[in-house]
Amino acid sequence: MTMKKRRTETAKRWTKLLAAPVGVLGAGAMVLGATHATVTADTWNKDNTIKSGSWTKSTVKSDQGTKAVVTVPDLMPGATGSAKVTYTYEPGKSEGKESWGQVVLKDISVTNGSGDVVIIPSQSELAKHLHLKFTVKQGGKPEVKDLTLAEWYEKTNEDKNTMGRTALLRAKLNRKDAKAPENKADVALEWRLDADAPVGAANSGLKFDLGAEIDSVK
Repeated sequence: MTMKKRRTETAKRWTKLLAAPVGVLGAGAMVLGATHATVTADTWNKDNTIKSGSWTKSTVKSDQGTKAVVTVPDLMPGATGSAKVTYTYEPGKSEGKESWGQVVLKDISVTNGSGDVVIIPSQSELAKHLHLKFTVKQGGKPEVKDLTLAEWYEKTNEDKNTMGRTALLRAKLNRKDAKAPENKADVALEWRLDADAPVGAANSGLKFDLGAEIDSVK
């Protein structure tokens, strides 16, 4: 074989070698390197765990369930009446830094003698002459508020923030002792219609919601 032919064959062999896939050559190199890897020391922080604690969500219960506390079908001038309800607060320990309980009066509406809804309840004759007195005791000294229905309506709509509601009493709850006296609100409601209530107040009706809620401060 001449020198020229030898050079040609050598060039062809190098060309085939260079044409081999890079990945194949690289894989071979990686396997070769891995066979020489050795762990010489280690340390482990084992059995890391996270467990959830025990907590409850806040709840409020009424001794009257969800039924109406007041149902008066035929109120006459000079008539009086009363009703009672007890709210029990169970503040959740995981909700904010502290919990407050409040008894709330809201959503007052009135109908006139024709059965039509009075757009502004405080302008109805019934609202002007019907008195509602609330006595709320929650741990400390009882809170007493005695207003006409018209005045109550105005109080629940004093500004855009009241949204048709007003708190009869707001007090801090005891998260440590579920049976603490401040976790119970005793509410007494008394009503009376003025003896001189005009005929314009006759055959009228009113509705309102009374309840309690927990406000958790973050």
